[in-house]
Amino acid sequence: MTFKILSLDGGGIRGIASVQMLQEVERNIRDTYGLELHQYFDMIAGTSTGSIIAAGLAKGLTTEDLLKLYQDNAAQIFPYSKTKLGKTWRKIKNIFSPKYSHDGLDRALSKPDALGDTKICQIVHPLLLILAYDMRYRNTTFFTNFHPDLGLRWYDELPLKDICISSASAPTFFPPRELKAYDKKTFGDWSFPHIDGGVCANNPSLAAISQALKLSRHPKLSMEEKKKYNLENLKLEDISVLSIGTGKSGNPYEYEQIKKWTSLGWVARLVDVFMEPTGEINATICQNLIGGFESGRYLRLDFDLNERYKHVPKNEEDYRKARSLIGKKAERKNKYLLKMIEQQKDDPLKQKINTSVTEDMDDSTEDNISTLIAAAQAFIEYGLIYDSRVYGEGPEVKVAIKKFVANNPAACSTANQIKELSTI
Repeated sequence: MTFKILSLDGGGIRGIASVQMLQEVERNIRDTYGLELHQYFDMIAGTSTGSIIAAGLAKGLTTEDLLKLYQDNAAQIFPYSKTKLGKTWRKIKNIFSPKYSHDGLDRALSKPDALGDTKICQIVHPLLLILAYDMRYRNTTFFTNFHPDLGLRWYDELPLKDICISSASAPTFFPPRELKAYDKKTFGDWSFPHIDGGVCANNPSLAAISQALKLSRHPKLSMEEKKKYNLENLKLEDISVLSIGTGKSGNPYEYEQIKKWTSLGWVARLVDVFMEPTGEINATICQNLIGGFESGRYLRLDFDLNERYKHVPKNEEDYRKARSLIGKKAERKNKYLLKMIEQQKDDPLKQKINTSVTEDMDDSTEDNISTLIAAAQAFIEYGLIYDSRVYGEGPEVKVAIKKFVANNPAACSTANQIKELSTI
């Protein structure tokens, strides 16, 4: 029986694509075991927008609930200007201050049908892990609902929404989030300024594996606790990971472009250049540690938002030549949306879908939200788990999801057994 981890990347508004991909996983788990996502997985880990999804799932929200959360609140989390004057003024303002305040995100997550006033200590199952970076002590905070090895923690009684906001406070987009210990007598009058966990681990899969192994090995955990949380005698080969991205942008740059960047030029590309690579390397290491896709214990769902290189038929590829870039962003298209339009020629609504996905993390326009959802749906329907010049073509996404769920059975066969965990 494997210890099952669901890992959710950061990526701003593109988290809605993660939720859409997760919906296919949810359907398979319901059909196979009659369980919800939070009942099937032993641990759910999230960074930034992934922390919001992770916390929502741990609270018992469904993918339908989370899709609605993003759709209903995107514009107030990332307010945008429709006029040219408004956009110009915002660009000037952004040089001197963060683009957004926390107000919209705070209001959205405070709603009863979102995270409300739920505290992290009130989540009993699954194990929940949220990452944020502490700028005072310069380390990554592992916010978790289960830490008997550490005793009481200063954040135990904090609302989940505050922890998620701290994890999602991406530099240049949001200011840091100040978190304070809930009990000054016990923990002292400390202030902990946190920023987006993506600066250290935009993909939290390795952190989740590390946390699970640490708990399993810790002498302070009773055997009863280990059994109830599926942590008994846990080894790396007992762990399975479903890792979900938010769509890959990773704009390619030429040397002649990069060498001209000023300090402001680097700052403008801070997230693209410095945060996305942490997710990419974590995905690669995690895949290799677990044993690759062939192990049946690792699955990564992610896709290129747009094609960045000109297509070359496989029989004409020459590995000695660099791939040619598609120069203009407007010419870069999402290949899964193109495939969907080709396959569904009789559907007039599908023919109207924009085939170029905006890669900005804060584009909250209705058009972009719809395009992100459609792109994730098309990837699930027509995509392959991987398709590269090095590894060739992987299995179809739907087939791989079904296989992962079948290879990693639920620790408890019914939802009623899961409910017993609430008595711990």
